[in-house]
Amino acid sequence: MKTRSPAYFAWRRFAANKGALVAGAVLLVLILMAVFAPLITKTGYEAQDFLVQSYAFPSTEFWFGVDDLGRDFFSRIVYGARVSLPIGFTAA
Repeated sequence: MKTRSPAYFAWRRFAANKGALVAGAVLLVLILMAVFAPLITKTGYEAQDFLVQSYAFPSTEFWFGVDDLGRDFFSRIVYGARVSLPIGFTAA
């Protein structure tokens, strides 16, 4: 009989928990978005490229809208994940 490692049993328990799998998938998506932020956003987090569209509501062009200074909220959130995720992992 083959002996199994503790990591095997931990993975089996994790895979049996559907909530943990969904949370892991969401976390993986957030990590990938943070890593590839320049590829998935139109502008940088500090760019004020949309001044004429201040306070734009969420739409297909601006997923989360635009603030009063013409900054895209989606870009700011994606770039903010680059700071928030390491802080969260360090704290945990």
